[in-house]
Order: sequence, then structure tokens, then C-alpha cells
Amino acid sequence: MDRLSLNQYTVPLISNRPLAGPLRRIGFPTTLSESSDDALRWAIQITKASDADLLLFHVLPPPVPLFETEAFEKPEAEKALSLLLAQVKATGVRAKASLLSGTDSIGKQIVDATTLEKIDLIVMGTRNRSKAFRLFISGSVACSVVAHAKCPVLVIPCERVNTSRPIGYRQHLRIRPLKHVD
Repeated sequence: MDRLSLNQYTVPLISNRPLAGPLRRIGFPTTLSESSDDALRWAIQITKASDADLLLFHVLPPPVPLFETEAFEKPEAEKALSLLLAQVKATGVRAKASLLSGTDSIGKQIVDATTLEKIDLIVMGTRNRSKAFRLFISGSVACSVVAHAKCPVLVIPCERVNTSRPIGYRQHLRIRPLKHVD
């Protein structure tokens, strides 16, 4: 059985086939909100442990017909993504960022981008939901990505209480040890 080691924690990778090779490119789709923060810590630690490159990307929601041709959040998202990229690079990780937009669903755009960029692993967060919704529910972006991605997907649940914060607001990135998983 293959194992993934991060610092003092080792997680067994249960699969019916061995890993295809070393992780070279890790994709991290972000909502630029707190629900992505925990997953970002994992992505950074896995990237460092694998000596891989990290690709951050944010998907703008598809435009609403008749009202706009470009999402009104684009300037704020560009600024927030560039700030996030600077914070990630400050941790010593090789990273780049992309802002995606289109008419396809957010899940499809994530899958298409990871295929185009030849991503070996996708690390993404989910919103903190009740126990009944922690399993993948139909219609969620995570469910769509897991169902259609051509590479493994690591889904990290948000550990914080849901709070709203405006896009573009980010506290200093704090890297903390991963919890031991039994």
C-alpha cells in the first residue's frame, strides 16, 4: 500500500492501483474565502513534501444572460488571487495563479483547467455543512470535480464556523501542522 508522508503524519493511500508517478503539479481551485483556507494549508504542505508546483485558480461564476458579459467581481478576484499567490510564494512554494471565466459550470471549468495544465492532484475545500451534507451531494462543485476529474482529488472540509467575509480580504497565511488521520 502506498503512503503519503507529511512531516510526522503518514496517511495510507488506498487505491486499486499504484500511483502513476511522483506529484509534479498540484491544482488548487479556490473560492477566495475561508472555506478554502484549510485546503490551502494541505495543498502547500503536499506541494512542499512532493517538491511540486502549485497552480492556484479561481473560477468566476458564469455571466448572467441579458445583464452582464463579464462578471462584475473580476477586478476584486484578480486582486485577491494575486495577493493569495504572493502569500503562497512567501512560504517557499513554486506557484502560479489563473483566473478562469466562461459559460460552462464551475466544476467543468475546474476539470478542464486541470486536464489542460496536466495536474497530478487536485486539492480543494468544501464549505462547512451539517453531518447530513458532508457526504457529496448532487449539484456541488466538489461532487462534479470528483466525478469528472482525470486525476485524484483530495477534498478537505472546512473546520471553521461559516462566516462571511468580503472577497479579497485575507489574513496572513498561517501554516499549522496537519491533524493525524486514523
